[in-house]
Amino acid sequence: MAIVINCQQCEARFSVKDALSGKRIRCVKCQGVITVPEVNGLESHNSTGATTGKAPATDRAAGGKISPAPVRENPESRGAIISEPTNVGASPRPAESAAPVIRRARRITDSEPADQSIVNQASIQNAKPVQAVASPAGSSVASAASGAGAVRARVVAGPRDVQADAVRHTAATLSAPPEDFETIRRKVFAAFTQTKIAPVPVSGGYRFGIVLVSFFMVMLPLIYVALIGAVGWLVWYHAVNHTGMISAASGVGSGRNAGRAVVLAFLAYLAPIVAGAGLVLFMIKPLFSKPATDSGRRTLKPEDEPLLFEFVDRICKAVNSPRPRRIDIDCNINASASFRRGILSMAGNDLVLTLGMPLVAGLTMRQFGGVLAHEFGHFAQGAGMRLSFLIRSISYWFTRVVYERDAWDEKLADLSRSVDIRIGWLLYLTRFGIWLTRIVLWVLMIAGHLVSGILLRQMEFDADRHEARLAGSRTFATTARQLAVLGVAYRGALSDLGNFYREGRLGDNLPKLILLNVDQLPEKVHAKIDEKILESKTGLFDTHPADPERMASAAKEDTDGIFTLRLPAAHLFRRFDFLSRAVTWDYYKEIFGAELKKSDLHPVDKLMEMQKQQQDAWKALRRFFQGHVAWYRPMPTPTVAFKMPARPTETLALMKKQRAAMLAAADEYGEVWKKYDAVDTELIEIGLADILLKSGLRVRRKDFSIPLTSRDEVQNARETAERRIGKLEPKLVPFEDAAADRLYAALQLARTPQVREVLEGQGATVAELDQLLALFDHVNERLGQLLVIRDAQIAMGKLLSLLSESNDNPQLISQITDRMAEMKGHILHLRESFEVILYPFDHARADISVADYLLKTIPDGENPFELYEAADSIGNALPPMQARVTGRLCQIAEMMETHFGLPLLEDPEDDEEVDLGDDEDE
Repeated sequence: MAIVINCQQCEARFSVKDALSGKRIRCVKCQGVITVPEVNGLESHNSTGATTGKAPATDRAAGGKISPAPVRENPESRGAIISEPTNVGASPRPAESAAPVIRRARRITDSEPADQSIVNQASIQNAKPVQAVASPAGSSVASAASGAGAVRARVVAGPRDVQADAVRHTAATLSAPPEDFETIRRKVFAAFTQTKIAPVPVSGGYRFGIVLVSFFMVMLPLIYVALIGAVGWLVWYHAVNHTGMISAASGVGSGRNAGRAVVLAFLAYLAPIVAGAGLVLFMIKPLFSKPATDSGRRTLKPEDEPLLFEFVDRICKAVNSPRPRRIDIDCNINASASFRRGILSMAGNDLVLTLGMPLVAGLTMRQFGGVLAHEFGHFAQGAGMRLSFLIRSISYWFTRVVYERDAWDEKLADLSRSVDIRIGWLLYLTRFGIWLTRIVLWVLMIAGHLVSGILLRQMEFDADRHEARLAGSRTFATTARQLAVLGVAYRGALSDLGNFYREGRLGDNLPKLILLNVDQLPEKVHAKIDEKILESKTGLFDTHPADPERMASAAKEDTDGIFTLRLPAAHLFRRFDFLSRAVTWDYYKEIFGAELKKSDLHPVDKLMEMQKQQQDAWKALRRFFQGHVAWYRPMPTPTVAFKMPARPTETLALMKKQRAAMLAAADEYGEVWKKYDAVDTELIEIGLADILLKSGLRVRRKDFSIPLTSRDEVQNARETAERRIGKLEPKLVPFEDAAADRLYAALQLARTPQVREVLEGQGATVAELDQLLALFDHVNERLGQLLVIRDAQIAMGKLLSLLSESNDNPQLISQITDRMAEMKGHILHLRESFEVILYPFDHARADISVADYLLKTIPDGENPFELYEAADSIGNALPPMQARVTGRLCQIAEMMETHFGLPLLEDPEDDEEVDLGDDEDE
């Protein structure tokens, strides 16, 4: 019988085994200590008021929430607890329809600390009820769960519930293991409850499907080879049988006309031979081209990492898979098992396991073991694994040859444009033939993806079943969510690296940086991850099923798994920190090559602490302006802020008055600003459309948000937009003037002797204030110039993208030349104005100027791509720097306000839409 408990501190509601009656436990949600009531003192009532031994029945509250699910004992598994949600008037929803995940109730044993106790069910208060998936009596799952402390799976709807029960994996888990190596080793292998998982059955139809799809996939490259032979035969046939074209032409006309006819006939005879030979050569090339090698990997030795190798061997034994002969590591969030030498290794079991160190850093041992079981599950089928490898290899080859371009392709394109058209037309004919060939390849690739996709998705389901049977259905769901979290954190880490690099530094440990980003993910990002998981759908050509389908499939296994240890997976390594830094170095080496120096790398912890200072300044900026930060509208000149206030009392009164005025105008400003920003975006589109039309290019109605297909439409739209800007701008001024007066008054007060000590006590000085104000004023005066560079860069990017299609368009080339001259002048002038101003923040180069910070090297004025990159560099560096400068000034202003008794304003809500970036396959 289960005991239903309400936590008095956080109002969480959950159930525990009656074996815990009278014991002290901790609430997982708030960690508060709770004493479980004695069973004899418990009474629960059903809807009729009768006393029973069960929890109250579930019903839907008026507000749409779901009250706690009843709990009953499962007759098939001793001590098991299954939720049985009921919805009056509706039948229970099947688990498959709700993308379920697994929630499990754990009992506390005498050997466990109380804070690793029961499952918090607070998160299921808002979950939609789904029906639990039960295993048949006598199954391997049921027998595995037959111990006295075993419990059954409870299904709830949504990965948020997974996160509530998941181990919070932070960068702190990368520290050295608390126990010695042998202790951890004993714990690892003691956590295996069985030697092997129950075999995953493979149906005869599935085996037949693998053979059939393999045959089809092998036929695709054979069709391509036959196509090469057909083209070669046609060229040979033409060369041998159509020589009469020349002799026939010699008999036409006389004198000069006869000679001209012979030349034309010869060219007509020669063209198919030259173009056909080139086409055959380019068609043969993909058959022998090799994919780019991944040099950013390191191979581990068993004597250096004995526990890891033992663990991998144990997983292989559990899933009945061949052991890898080599283990490599890299810096990806992935793990893969593959044949070491490709097709040459298919005759034996020559496997290589590649582990991404960020993946290991972000998982528990139980999750990591499940991932390994998934990967080796692909290789547990003998002949099936070889055929599936063949299918994947052919599919990958088609994708590569369709979309890859090499030096040969570029050389042919350059040559066809550079030679005289009287000769170049032969090269254009060859390029047309290559284009047709790629169309044929694309059709074969799509056919292969379509046919093989169904089978490959089924293979993923089978591998998922291996994972669930080893690590448990519940753990499969937590792993799926954690992989999504790590993917988002990985993109955040790359953004951090970009910021570090601007200041001359690189983080020395990318896996650790990724986990630090995991720690910083706000709640709304986690919610967006959940939403994306639940809304994901499987595409027709996808090789992997969508997460909801995979979670539902794993939930059907309804198993605890055979490996249960939840220590950090990083503890399987003796030298995890060293290896993480090693693969990080390899990652940078691939990007920077010989330019990379060891002195460029700095401890991640130190860099993140420095970044926190930037984040604090950004928060102060948003707090001061209440979220209304308009970087491209200059503020009034801060001349007054450089001076000591003549009458500090009046300056203090002004600061308070303008603070109140600014707050009163904030809401209206926010609404007006949205309209103003939208019109500004329209003006950018109008300018771009105008340039395209001047270039003699066609503009379609769908190219922009408003119709801009003619010069008249462009002119009318510009006049309309400028009138709207003229009406909106005065409505922005009250807030902006009040904010500037408030900021400058506070900075004036910071100069008074009475508060200078207060300022210095909080880490600020008047000298810093002077340096920041000077830079703020300098950038403020040049925002207009920055906007000109921005608009010119947008136009340049669009024009360059169209150049390959219209390289003989003189109007287009003239517009590109004009944009180049415009960008060159503004870039050089803007950079030159910053040459004597030192960068005010910490940088690897202590004496770096703002000019060098914005743009390290001066671009070649005749190279449009260098100019574009230079504009991009300035655009990515100057606004963030100005925001950081203004943010620091706002921090100083807030010091003054709090010193004079004004409360710190609340942080404004961040209403920006969360963008998780592109999804990546596992």
